[in-house]
Amino acid sequence: MATAIYDGDTRSVQSMINDGIDLNRISKGGMTYLFYAMLTMNYGMMELLLKNGADPNIHSDFYTRPNLHEKGLSDDKSTGVCLVYSGYRAYDIKYMKLLLKHGANINDTTYISPLSIAVQDQVQGKKR
Repeated sequence: MATAIYDGDTRSVQSMINDGIDLNRISKGGMTYLFYAMLTMNYGMMELLLKNGADPNIHSDFYTRPNLHEKGLSDDKSTGVCLVYSGYRAYDIKYMKLLLKHGANINDTTYISPLSIAVQDQVQGKKR
């Protein structure tokens, strides 16, 4: 599944969904398929996963378990939920809107607030 997401192969992803793959499983790498699609900045793939039951509120262990990633990738241990991550300036506001449309919890206080991250983006912050 991760390879198909990386390759942008929506046909294979849809086939695996039809076969009953668990979209909300956290991989050995510590993230859900939705989180991985988001890291690859594949909006269409995220939309496909969300429409088929991916939960935007599952926290990724990728950023909260340092042994799951190479040192230097991220040691902040503060992010890990898609909505928060979508607040970073690399992401157009459409990612945040997509997650909210599919039930992302704007009031999740487990990690840094999605709003606090979004307002750090000096280009889109106020709009977010």
